[in-house]
Amino acid sequence: MNTDETPIPEQSALVENPVPAARRAYSTAFFLPALLFIVDLIVIVILRVLIDTSKSIALAYIINFFPMYLIAFPCCVLAARLVPKMPPTQKALKPWELLAVFPVCQFLAIFGNFIGIIFNAVLSSIIGVNTSATFLQEGVFGEESMLFAFIAVICAPIVEELLFRKLLIDRIRQYGNGTAIVISGLLFGLFHGNFTQFFYATMLGFLFAFIYTRTGKIHYTIILHMALNFWGSALPMLVTRNLDKEAFFKAVQDAMDALQKAFSTGGQYINLDTVNQELTTLFGDIKPLLIYSACNYLLAFLGIIMLIILRKRFRIDPPVTPLPTRTHLNVIFLNLGVLFAVGICVFQFINQIFGVL
Repeated sequence: MNTDETPIPEQSALVENPVPAARRAYSTAFFLPALLFIVDLIVIVILRVLIDTSKSIALAYIINFFPMYLIAFPCCVLAARLVPKMPPTQKALKPWELLAVFPVCQFLAIFGNFIGIIFNAVLSSIIGVNTSATFLQEGVFGEESMLFAFIAVICAPIVEELLFRKLLIDRIRQYGNGTAIVISGLLFGLFHGNFTQFFYATMLGFLFAFIYTRTGKIHYTIILHMALNFWGSALPMLVTRNLDKEAFFKAVQDAMDALQKAFSTGGQYINLDTVNQELTTLFGDIKPLLIYSACNYLLAFLGIIMLIILRKRFRIDPPVTPLPTRTHLNVIFLNLGVLFAVGICVFQFINQIFGVL
């Protein structure tokens, strides 16, 4: 997919005063995800006024997701053309190298998700409101899981990688690949709009951004993103197709409530054998899910090993157009794009927790 204009040669970045161009580039980089959200929200609100989605989950999914891919994202492509790009030098990966990265992705996903669970639990206890996002579970195990899987496995990886990696990094990497990686990863995590996904999305964003800056090939991160989303959404849907999901989640919730009550009362009023029996009755039905979960953790363990083996390859190239540290920080944070991005992110997190919109 052609998303940009012709790249500028790297030598042209060495101008006498790069600060104005750098400020414009960073402002655009922050503004692009904000533009995606704003255009998407406007179109969704208009469509919800015109179309009743209360009786069709599939129609609700289409209205909630496809305006982003078909309308908002093309607007971002047009906006990105206002700033020259400098894509990384292309470098091919061997198939085994790309395959070796997948366990690392799985480790980061599980580790980040674990942090998200803890953070949500602590935050919920402080503010007294459930801050966990359940739409992923509802999408994977809901009535229109096939449509949700198509969106998660095909549509989302293509658009998100083109936006948060190619469009964004190509505009700012000349001033520092490390800075571009951090901004790409943080924006990727923040624009998921909830603490359930923020931590693992940010970690994966760092990894995908690093791969793109090292190889210059966006299809590598698209493939990894697709594979990870397939493993985390489409595959669970397949292994649980014969499971009574409503009964399963009810039993798990009952068991968790019993455990929480047991610990809070010192075990005085709850027989833990009841909890054990509640879960034991599920083992026959959820054996494929247990095998899938075991494979998840085996992959994550392999990911730790691969991180150790590949650690020397995590090198960041120096900037083409270096800026003094203080000037660089001012350029990054003192621009209109940052204000838009921060405002949108704060709104998304508040809306997810308190249901403003």
